[in-house]
Amino acid sequence: MTRLVRSPKETRIPRDLFAALADILRNKYLLDSEIGRGGMARVYLAKDLRYSRDVAIKLLDPSLLGFRGWERFLREVETLARLNHPNILPLLDSGEADDLVYYVMPFVPGETLRDRLTREHALPIGDAVAIALEMADALAYAHSHGVVHRDLKPENILFSSGHALLADFGVAAIISDVNESGHESEGFALGTPAYMSPEQATGEHHLDGRTDLYALGVVLFEMLAGAPPFGFSTPQVVMAKHRSEPPPSVRQLRPSVPPFLEAIVNRLLAKTPADRFTTALELRQALLAGPAAPHRISFRRFTWIPVSLVVIALLAALVFRPNRGSPPVRNVSTPPQTELAVLYFDDQSADNSLGYLARGLTEDLINRLQQQEILGVRSPEAVRPYRASSIPLQQLARQLGVGMVVSGSVARFGPRIRVTVRLSDAVSGRQLESAQREVQIGDLLELRDSVADEVARSLRRRLGRELQLRELRESTGNDRAWTLARQAEDLRDEAGVAPVSGAELYPRADSLLAQAERLDRRWIEPTVLRGWVAFDQAGWERANGKGLPAVRASLRSATEHAERAIILDSTSPPALELLGTIKYRQFALGVSNDTMLLQQAERHLRTAAAVPGLRQAAALRTLSAVLATEGRSADAYNSAERAYRLDAYLSDGSSIVALLYGTALDLGKDAEAVQWCAEGRRAYPDNWFFVHCQLTLFGWSPLVIPDVKKAWALAAEAVKLEAAGEGAGLPQQAELLTAGVLARVGLRDSASRVAERARRKAVDPLSPELIYDDALVHMRLNDNARTLLLLDTLVRIAPQYRMLLKTQRTFRPLQSDSTFLRLMGRD
Repeated sequence: MTRLVRSPKETRIPRDLFAALADILRNKYLLDSEIGRGGMARVYLAKDLRYSRDVAIKLLDPSLLGFRGWERFLREVETLARLNHPNILPLLDSGEADDLVYYVMPFVPGETLRDRLTREHALPIGDAVAIALEMADALAYAHSHGVVHRDLKPENILFSSGHALLADFGVAAIISDVNESGHESEGFALGTPAYMSPEQATGEHHLDGRTDLYALGVVLFEMLAGAPPFGFSTPQVVMAKHRSEPPPSVRQLRPSVPPFLEAIVNRLLAKTPADRFTTALELRQALLAGPAAPHRISFRRFTWIPVSLVVIALLAALVFRPNRGSPPVRNVSTPPQTELAVLYFDDQSADNSLGYLARGLTEDLINRLQQQEILGVRSPEAVRPYRASSIPLQQLARQLGVGMVVSGSVARFGPRIRVTVRLSDAVSGRQLESAQREVQIGDLLELRDSVADEVARSLRRRLGRELQLRELRESTGNDRAWTLARQAEDLRDEAGVAPVSGAELYPRADSLLAQAERLDRRWIEPTVLRGWVAFDQAGWERANGKGLPAVRASLRSATEHAERAIILDSTSPPALELLGTIKYRQFALGVSNDTMLLQQAERHLRTAAAVPGLRQAAALRTLSAVLATEGRSADAYNSAERAYRLDAYLSDGSSIVALLYGTALDLGKDAEAVQWCAEGRRAYPDNWFFVHCQLTLFGWSPLVIPDVKKAWALAAEAVKLEAAGEGAGLPQQAELLTAGVLARVGLRDSASRVAERARRKAVDPLSPELIYDDALVHMRLNDNARTLLLLDTLVRIAPQYRMLLKTQRTFRPLQSDSTFLRLMGRD
């Protein structure tokens, strides 16, 4: 099929582009000056006359339009203008007149990544990873909407308020079209050769997101090494190297680059797209999986991952258990139990043929344990000198400065491999536990990461419990007080898993702690624990319908204990975390509608979260909840993400993942919201929230295909969860969300019937959670009148929801409605 295109000679190009564009836009924009120029476009600073804001107007080179015309470009702009992501510079406007095609973006006064590289040459490794993560976020979102950038480079990465923004999707959208025309002008067809993928350099027309990942790999290489892998030579030479030469080692150019990061760069720069990361989301996960401290990172041998899962499975059975014997004697010179060494595993095969496997297991296990920031795991380089050494364990531990040692062996028995793992107390030299696991050699590759994750979670919980008990013991010299506090902790734990006994167990725990307080009046922990017991009791009373007065009384008691603890130590992070959490819960439960509680909670929690320790992640988690309640989703997401990295013992894992899901959804990070919901479903299958989030995604997420059959299966799961004691009213909430799924697929009548049935069956029809979900359904049904009526009821019953509703993404279509504004502004 022949396409009619206008030849370059037929394009009318004004001699003075600035004057011509200024004349065309005079009713909308006031052009100020040219602020940038490239091979494809010129950029002008201008004032948006309607909104009185600075904008950047990009004018495409008019000579390009003769090869394809501007109609396709403007259609592409319509798609690009719908991209709404915090790391993508949005398109505000576009147009064409007199052969001039332009589009309008916000003006970002900060520098570009190119500016920073020019000034600093190479970036700090942490900054480079942070920028790569934000670019991966932007690409994951764009690719999920079918948009490929095609021109990712430092010049197109801007910085604003400490975050990286990806710009120039508009120009990239027409690259493939111009290439189809056969245009070969150096300024455009070649684009930026230093960052082109091999397939783009050879002129392939059907490019997918992996070409952007290659370009991001080049940018990451340059941020780490100070120059792109193939330099800035002539376009022909650079593109030839991209097609045929392997990239240089980034670690040879900069030895401080962690091996895991070099492995990521090499995978991004693979010549064949199939050898790269499949998606930007997969890249992001790989970047987050790397240890935070470069000096504690060793290269993960991907070949050994399946076998290492066996080792971690064995570790879960070892003694990271609470010591139920006599209290340990405090010794300030004893290395903490968080300091670990994993010694190289022994090859016990008859022909010494499993040495490669033993090495891979050891280094992969070190890698996995190093991902927990609070654990000090010695690097392979640190333990390698002791590989064939017969040095006594205690001496080795002193030299390495560790409190625990993991050792092991591998042996072959016919078609099976036996892995043995031992855990030893490095100070006493006593072997705490050993375990064995045999696997078929052919089955190794069948092991899944989910098994390893579950085992790692179990390991971390047990280790966390042990460390908390040791920390508790070391803070008092009174053995009897310590024993009473420990018994109270056991009762509190029992009440958490046997909620019907809460009415009896919480008062008993409080009584034991009161005795401990009297035995050691300078010991702050029993006072803090009494606050948490009262706090937990308030939650139990609310869940069991004891009424607001009972909840208020328990929270008041918790506050009194927290304030007494702060009198003992005004800088105590546990006491400040407790007080901040109580104040947040008072607002969240509607005990008080004073927004000052949130400000006070934030202040206490920020102070507590600034001090490293076992409860730092918990303080950050609650801080994230406070910020989310205030509608500060970006800050809330950052706090939750930091909590997730610091929660070495998964003491707050489910609530942190829930916060990451919710704040990602509000920020428009749909791909991440889907990821966090899936993580929650996998890690906490019995937690109702992750059934709720999956149903919500089926009904509302643009990245999730609605599945009515699966939605009903989830609704049935909610019935089982209610029967297991997860809470009353879950089936009705699930039915309402399923109605949202039905509405999304066009079954509006069915959706209305299901929603009505759920409301009739509700045990508590005035439950705020139920009303909120009902409002979601009617938003999906485009029934604004009913939605507003439900929201009116909601803010009357639970005024604390008002702050959330003002900024929540789901209800943004109502934010210009006068009734909605009145509801949100009501005193």
